[in-house]
Amino acid sequence: MLLGPSGLGKTLILDIIAKEYDSLIEEISWASLYAKSLPEAKKELRQIFQRVNNRDRSIILIDDFQYLSPKVGDMESHTISKLLSSLIDNCIGNHVVVIAAANSSDYDDTILKGRSILKEINLKIPNLNDREEILNNILVTKQHNLSAEEVKDIAVHSQGFSYRDLSDVLDDAETIQAFRTQNHENCDKTITFYNVKKALKLKKPSIVESSMKIKEGVIWRMKPYKKEKLLEIVEGPLKYPEIYKQYDIPPSRGILLYGPPGCSKTMIAKALATECNLNFISKNVSDIHNKYVGESEKAVHGLFVMARVKSPCIIFLDEIDALAPGRGSSGGSGVEERIVNTFLQEMDGIEELGMC
Repeated sequence: MLLGPSGLGKTLILDIIAKEYDSLIEEISWASLYAKSLPEAKKELRQIFQRVNNRDRSIILIDDFQYLSPKVGDMESHTISKLLSSLIDNCIGNHVVVIAAANSSDYDDTILKGRSILKEINLKIPNLNDREEILNNILVTKQHNLSAEEVKDIAVHSQGFSYRDLSDVLDDAETIQAFRTQNHENCDKTITFYNVKKALKLKKPSIVESSMKIKEGVIWRMKPYKKEKLLEIVEGPLKYPEIYKQYDIPPSRGILLYGPPGCSKTMIAKALATECNLNFISKNVSDIHNKYVGESEKAVHGLFVMARVKSPCIIFLDEIDALAPGRGSSGGSGVEERIVNTFLQEMDGIEELGMC
Protein backbone atom coordinates (compact mmCIF):
# COMPACT_ATOMS: atom_id res chain seq x y z
CA MET A 1 0.00 0.00 0.00
CA LEU A 2 1.49 3.31 -1.13
CA LEU A 3 0.30 6.10 1.16
CA GLY A 4 0.74 9.85 0.83
CA PRO A 5 -1.00 13.10 -0.15
CA SER A 6 -1.92 13.80 -3.74
CA GLY A 7 0.99 14.92 -5.90
CA LEU A 8 3.80 12.76 -4.47
CA GLY A 9 3.87 10.44 -7.49
CA LYS A 10 1.88 7.39 -6.40
CA THR A 11 0.05 7.14 -9.72
CA LEU A 12 3.33 7.70 -11.56
CA ILE A 13 4.87 4.75 -9.69
CA LEU A 14 1.91 2.56 -10.68
CA ASP A 15 2.24 3.69 -14.31
CA ILE A 16 5.95 2.81 -14.34
CA ILE A 17 5.20 -0.64 -12.89
CA ALA A 18 2.45 -1.13 -15.50
CA LYS A 19 4.86 -0.31 -18.36
CA GLU A 20 7.66 -2.45 -16.95
CA TYR A 21 5.50 -5.56 -16.41
CA ASP A 22 2.84 -5.01 -19.04
CA SER A 23 2.02 -8.70 -19.66
CA LEU A 24 1.45 -9.40 -15.94
CA ILE A 25 -0.70 -6.38 -15.11
CA GLU A 26 -4.36 -6.30 -14.13
CA GLU A 27 -5.73 -2.89 -13.12
CA ILE A 28 -8.79 -2.29 -10.93
CA SER A 29 -10.38 1.13 -11.46
CA TRP A 30 -12.79 2.38 -8.82
CA ALA A 31 -14.28 4.84 -11.34
CA SER A 32 -15.03 2.02 -13.76
CA LEU A 33 -16.67 -0.10 -11.05
CA TYR A 34 -18.85 2.66 -9.62
CA ALA A 35 -19.97 3.71 -13.10
CA LYS A 36 -21.70 0.33 -13.41
CA SER A 37 -24.55 -1.24 -11.54
CA LEU A 38 -23.65 -3.44 -8.55
CA PRO A 39 -24.16 -6.77 -10.43
CA GLU A 40 -22.03 -5.55 -13.36
CA ALA A 41 -19.31 -4.27 -11.01
CA LYS A 42 -19.16 -7.62 -9.22
CA LYS A 43 -19.01 -9.41 -12.56
CA GLU A 44 -16.09 -7.21 -13.71
CA LEU A 45 -14.17 -7.91 -10.50
CA ARG A 46 -14.67 -11.67 -10.87
CA GLN A 47 -13.51 -11.54 -14.50
CA ILE A 48 -10.33 -9.70 -13.46
CA PHE A 49 -9.47 -12.31 -10.84
CA GLN A 50 -10.37 -15.15 -13.20
CA ARG A 51 -7.66 -13.86 -15.54
CA VAL A 52 -5.29 -13.54 -12.57
CA ASN A 53 -5.89 -17.15 -11.53
CA ASN A 54 -5.24 -18.36 -15.07
CA ARG A 55 -1.68 -17.01 -14.96
CA ASP A 56 1.40 -18.20 -13.15
CA ARG A 57 2.30 -14.65 -12.13
CA SER A 58 0.21 -11.50 -11.89
CA ILE A 59 0.42 -7.94 -10.55
CA ILE A 60 -2.82 -6.24 -9.51
CA LEU A 61 -2.73 -2.42 -9.46
CA ILE A 62 -5.36 -0.38 -7.58
CA ASP A 63 -5.17 3.44 -7.63
CA ASP A 64 -7.20 5.72 -5.30
CA PHE A 65 -7.90 2.79 -3.00
CA GLN A 66 -9.64 5.04 -0.44
CA TYR A 67 -12.56 5.45 -2.86
CA LEU A 68 -12.80 1.74 -3.63
CA SER A 69 -12.82 0.68 0.01
CA PRO A 70 -13.74 3.61 2.29
CA LYS A 71 -14.13 3.25 6.05
CA VAL A 72 -17.49 4.99 5.87
CA GLY A 73 -19.56 4.35 2.76
CA ASP A 74 -22.84 3.13 1.39
CA MET A 75 -24.02 -0.45 1.01
CA GLU A 76 -22.66 -0.71 -2.55
CA SER A 77 -19.13 0.33 -1.58
CA HIS A 78 -19.07 -2.11 1.36
CA THR A 79 -20.29 -4.93 -0.88
CA ILE A 80 -17.58 -4.28 -3.46
CA SER A 81 -14.97 -3.98 -0.70
CA LYS A 82 -15.93 -7.34 0.84
CA LEU A 83 -15.95 -9.04 -2.55
CA LEU A 84 -12.51 -7.60 -3.37
CA SER A 85 -11.12 -8.82 -0.03
CA SER A 86 -12.50 -12.31 -0.63
CA LEU A 87 -11.14 -12.48 -4.20
CA ILE A 88 -7.67 -11.37 -3.10
CA ASP A 89 -7.53 -13.93 -0.29
CA ASN A 90 -8.65 -16.72 -2.62
CA CYS A 91 -6.15 -16.08 -5.39
CA ILE A 92 -4.89 -19.44 -6.69
CA GLY A 93 -1.54 -18.17 -7.96
CA ASN A 94 1.42 -18.29 -5.60
CA HIS A 95 3.00 -15.26 -7.24
CA VAL A 96 0.26 -12.65 -7.05
CA VAL A 97 1.27 -9.15 -5.93
CA VAL A 98 -1.29 -6.47 -5.08
CA ILE A 99 -0.02 -2.88 -5.25
CA ALA A 100 -2.48 -0.20 -4.16
CA ALA A 101 -2.24 3.57 -3.66
CA ALA A 102 -4.27 5.80 -1.35
CA ASN A 103 -4.21 9.50 -0.49
CA SER A 104 -4.76 8.84 3.20
CA SER A 105 -5.08 6.08 5.76
CA ASP A 106 -8.84 6.65 5.87
CA TYR A 107 -9.73 3.39 4.12
CA ASP A 108 -11.11 0.01 5.19
CA ASP A 109 -8.06 -1.99 6.22
CA THR A 110 -9.81 -5.36 6.36
CA ILE A 111 -8.24 -6.19 3.00
CA LEU A 112 -4.82 -5.65 4.59
CA LYS A 113 -5.52 -8.53 6.95
CA GLY A 114 -5.29 -10.93 4.03
CA ARG A 115 -2.08 -12.52 2.85
CA SER A 116 -1.60 -10.39 -0.25
CA ILE A 117 -0.96 -6.91 1.14
CA LEU A 118 1.60 -7.03 3.92
CA LYS A 119 3.22 -3.61 4.04
CA GLU A 120 2.36 0.09 4.00
CA ILE A 121 4.87 2.50 2.43
CA ASN A 122 4.47 6.17 3.38
CA LEU A 123 5.80 8.42 0.62
CA LYS A 124 7.53 11.58 1.83
CA ILE A 125 7.93 15.01 0.34
CA PRO A 126 11.12 15.10 -1.77
CA ASN A 127 14.23 16.35 0.01
CA LEU A 128 16.87 18.60 -1.57
CA ASN A 129 18.60 15.83 -3.53
CA ASP A 130 15.25 14.37 -4.63
CA ARG A 131 14.04 17.75 -5.88
CA GLU A 132 17.23 18.30 -7.85
CA GLU A 133 16.90 14.87 -9.46
CA ILE A 134 13.21 15.44 -10.24
CA LEU A 135 13.98 18.79 -11.87
CA ASN A 136 16.73 17.26 -14.02
CA ASN A 137 14.42 14.44 -15.12
CA ILE A 138 11.60 16.84 -16.07
CA LEU A 139 13.99 19.23 -17.87
CA VAL A 140 15.13 16.41 -20.17
CA THR A 141 11.78 16.72 -21.97
CA LYS A 142 11.79 20.54 -22.06
CA GLN A 143 13.72 23.30 -23.79
CA HIS A 144 15.80 25.27 -21.27
CA ASN A 145 19.11 27.05 -20.70
CA LEU A 146 19.52 26.26 -17.01
CA SER A 147 22.95 25.36 -15.66
CA ALA A 148 23.55 22.70 -13.02
CA GLU A 149 24.11 25.41 -10.40
CA GLU A 150 20.83 27.08 -11.29
CA VAL A 151 18.94 23.79 -11.06
CA LYS A 152 20.42 23.21 -7.60
CA ASP A 153 19.46 26.74 -6.53
CA ILE A 154 15.87 26.10 -7.66
CA ALA A 155 15.84 22.87 -5.64
CA VAL A 156 17.08 24.76 -2.54
CA HIS A 157 14.32 27.37 -2.85
CA SER A 158 11.51 24.87 -3.47
CA GLN A 159 11.35 23.40 0.04
CA GLY A 160 8.15 21.38 0.55
CA PHE A 161 7.40 21.03 -3.17
CA SER A 162 6.18 17.69 -4.51
CA TYR A 163 6.80 16.21 -7.96
CA ARG A 164 3.58 17.75 -9.23
CA ASP A 165 4.46 21.15 -7.77
CA LEU A 166 7.87 21.18 -9.44
CA SER A 167 6.33 20.14 -12.75
CA ASP A 168 3.78 22.96 -12.43
CA VAL A 169 6.55 25.49 -11.69
CA LEU A 170 8.42 24.54 -14.87
CA ASP A 171 5.18 24.67 -16.88
CA ASP A 172 4.48 28.13 -15.45
CA ALA A 173 8.00 29.25 -16.40
CA GLU A 174 7.30 28.07 -19.97
CA THR A 175 4.05 30.03 -20.00
CA ILE A 176 5.73 33.18 -18.69
CA GLN A 177 8.35 32.98 -21.43
CA ALA A 178 5.66 32.33 -24.07
CA PHE A 179 3.73 35.43 -23.02
CA ARG A 180 6.89 37.54 -23.10
CA THR A 181 7.62 36.48 -26.69
CA GLN A 182 4.08 36.20 -28.04
CA ASN A 183 4.50 39.26 -30.28
CA HIS A 184 7.56 37.75 -31.94
CA GLU A 185 7.40 35.64 -35.09
CA ASN A 186 8.38 32.47 -33.22
CA CYS A 187 6.86 31.85 -29.80
CA ASP A 188 9.74 30.95 -27.48
CA LYS A 189 9.09 28.51 -24.61
CA THR A 190 12.66 28.20 -23.40
CA ILE A 191 12.75 27.86 -19.61
CA THR A 192 15.05 30.48 -18.08
CA PHE A 193 16.30 30.86 -14.53
CA TYR A 194 14.61 34.25 -14.21
CA ASN A 195 11.21 32.84 -15.20
CA VAL A 196 11.54 29.85 -12.86
CA LYS A 197 12.33 32.15 -9.92
CA LYS A 198 9.31 34.25 -10.85
CA ALA A 199 7.10 31.14 -11.05
CA LEU A 200 8.36 29.96 -7.64
CA LYS A 201 7.16 33.20 -6.05
CA LEU A 202 3.66 32.58 -7.43
CA LYS A 203 3.52 28.91 -6.44
CA LYS A 204 2.92 27.51 -2.96
CA PRO A 205 3.49 23.88 -1.99
CA SER A 206 0.24 21.96 -2.42
CA ILE A 207 0.93 19.58 0.48
CA VAL A 208 2.52 22.01 2.92
CA GLU A 209 -0.35 24.31 3.86
CA SER A 210 1.93 27.23 4.53
CA SER A 211 5.66 27.31 5.11
CA MET A 212 5.17 30.32 7.39
CA LYS A 213 8.87 31.13 7.32
CA ILE A 214 10.57 34.44 8.00
CA LYS A 215 13.96 35.96 7.35
CA GLU A 216 16.97 34.27 8.88
CA GLY A 217 18.16 37.51 10.48
CA VAL A 218 15.47 37.31 13.15
CA ILE A 219 17.17 34.52 15.09
CA TRP A 220 20.50 36.36 15.03
CA ARG A 221 18.97 39.16 17.12
CA MET A 222 18.78 36.79 20.08
CA LYS A 223 21.52 36.59 22.67
CA PRO A 224 24.39 34.56 21.19
CA TYR A 225 24.33 31.74 23.74
CA LYS A 226 20.57 31.22 23.28
CA LYS A 227 20.86 31.26 19.53
CA GLU A 228 23.71 28.74 19.56
CA LYS A 229 21.80 26.46 21.93
CA LEU A 230 18.73 26.40 19.68
CA LEU A 231 20.78 25.76 16.55
CA GLU A 232 22.73 23.03 18.33
CA ILE A 233 19.51 21.23 19.29
CA VAL A 234 17.78 21.52 15.90
CA GLU A 235 20.55 21.78 13.31
CA GLY A 236 23.32 19.80 15.01
CA PRO A 237 21.90 16.27 14.45
CA LEU A 238 21.07 17.14 10.84
CA LYS A 239 24.49 18.57 9.99
CA TYR A 240 26.69 16.22 11.99
CA PRO A 241 24.86 12.87 12.34
CA GLU A 242 28.16 10.94 12.37
CA ILE A 243 29.30 12.75 15.53
CA TYR A 244 26.05 11.99 17.35
CA LYS A 245 26.30 8.37 16.29
CA GLN A 246 29.98 8.05 17.20
CA TYR A 247 29.47 9.33 20.75
CA ASP A 248 26.03 7.75 21.14
CA ILE A 249 24.32 11.09 21.78
CA PRO A 250 20.51 10.86 21.46
CA PRO A 251 19.15 13.88 19.54
CA SER A 252 16.58 16.02 21.35
CA ARG A 253 13.04 15.46 20.13
CA GLY A 254 11.45 18.63 21.43
CA ILE A 255 11.95 22.14 22.74
CA LEU A 256 9.70 23.96 25.19
CA LEU A 257 9.57 27.72 24.64
CA TYR A 258 7.83 29.42 27.55
CA GLY A 259 7.11 33.04 28.35
CA PRO A 260 4.33 35.65 28.35
CA PRO A 261 2.40 36.48 25.16
CA GLY A 262 4.27 38.69 22.72
CA CYS A 263 7.82 37.58 23.55
CA SER A 264 8.44 36.11 20.05
CA LYS A 265 8.05 32.38 20.75
CA THR A 266 6.28 31.80 17.43
CA MET A 267 8.75 33.99 15.55
CA ILE A 268 11.70 32.05 16.97
CA ALA A 269 10.20 28.74 15.82
CA LYS A 270 9.61 30.12 12.31
CA ALA A 271 13.14 31.54 12.18
CA LEU A 272 14.58 28.15 13.17
CA ALA A 273 12.64 26.46 10.37
CA THR A 274 13.95 29.02 7.87
CA GLU A 275 17.55 28.95 9.04
CA CYS A 276 17.75 25.15 9.19
CA ASN A 277 15.84 24.81 5.89
CA LEU A 278 13.09 22.65 7.42
CA ASN A 279 9.39 22.37 6.73
CA PHE A 280 7.20 24.03 9.33
CA ILE A 281 3.83 22.90 10.70
CA SER A 282 2.00 25.24 13.07
CA LYS A 283 -1.08 24.14 15.02
CA ASN A 284 -3.26 26.00 17.49
CA VAL A 285 -5.29 24.45 20.29
CA SER A 286 -8.51 25.03 18.36
CA ASP A 287 -7.19 22.96 15.45
CA ILE A 288 -6.81 19.86 17.62
CA HIS A 289 -9.30 20.06 20.49
CA ASN A 290 -12.71 18.63 19.59
CA LYS A 291 -15.79 17.95 21.69
CA TYR A 292 -16.54 14.64 19.95
CA VAL A 293 -15.01 11.47 21.37
CA GLY A 294 -11.94 10.30 19.47
CA GLU A 295 -11.73 13.29 17.13
CA SER A 296 -8.98 15.07 19.11
CA GLU A 297 -6.82 11.95 19.13
CA LYS A 298 -7.46 11.53 15.41
CA ALA A 299 -6.33 15.14 14.82
CA VAL A 300 -3.11 14.51 16.77
CA HIS A 301 -2.43 11.33 14.78
CA GLY A 302 -3.12 13.16 11.51
CA LEU A 303 -0.70 15.91 12.55
CA PHE A 304 2.14 13.44 13.03
CA VAL A 305 1.26 11.55 9.84
CA MET A 306 1.61 14.80 7.91
CA ALA A 307 4.84 15.60 9.75
CA ARG A 308 6.32 12.25 8.73
CA VAL A 309 5.40 12.95 5.12
CA LYS A 310 7.03 16.40 5.33
CA SER A 311 10.08 15.39 7.38
CA PRO A 312 12.50 16.82 8.22
CA CYS A 313 10.23 19.41 9.76
CA ILE A 314 9.38 21.38 12.89
CA ILE A 315 5.99 20.89 14.54
CA PHE A 316 5.06 24.06 16.42
CA LEU A 317 2.26 23.66 18.99
CA ASP A 318 1.06 27.00 20.28
CA GLU A 319 -0.36 27.25 23.81
CA ILE A 320 0.36 23.61 24.58
CA ASP A 321 -0.47 24.25 28.25
CA ALA A 322 -4.14 24.76 27.35
CA LEU A 323 -4.21 21.68 25.12
CA ALA A 324 -2.44 19.24 27.41
CA PRO A 325 -2.50 20.05 31.14
CA GLY A 326 -0.92 17.74 33.69
CA ARG A 327 -2.06 14.13 33.78
CA GLY A 328 -4.99 13.51 36.10
CA SER A 329 -6.10 17.15 36.06
CA SER A 330 -8.55 17.03 33.14
CA GLY A 331 -11.72 16.60 35.17
CA GLY A 332 -14.42 14.09 34.40
CA SER A 333 -14.30 13.84 30.60
CA GLY A 334 -10.64 12.76 30.32
CA VAL A 335 -10.32 14.36 26.86
CA GLU A 336 -7.12 16.23 27.71
CA GLU A 337 -5.56 13.12 29.23
CA ARG A 338 -6.32 11.09 26.12
CA ILE A 339 -4.74 13.85 24.02
CA VAL A 340 -1.63 13.76 26.23
CA ASN A 341 -1.41 9.98 25.87
CA THR A 342 -1.75 10.23 22.08
CA PHE A 343 0.96 12.90 21.95
CA LEU A 344 3.31 10.73 24.01
CA GLN A 345 2.66 7.69 21.82
CA GLU A 346 3.27 9.65 18.63
CA MET A 347 6.41 11.30 20.03
CA ASP A 348 7.77 7.87 20.96
CA GLY A 349 7.42 6.95 17.29
CA ILE A 350 9.28 9.98 15.94
CA GLU A 351 12.15 8.97 13.69
CA GLU A 352 15.47 10.39 14.80
CA LEU A 353 16.46 13.55 12.93
CA GLY A 354 13.10 13.52 11.16
CA MET A 355 10.93 15.80 13.30
CA CYS A 356 11.37 18.18 16.22
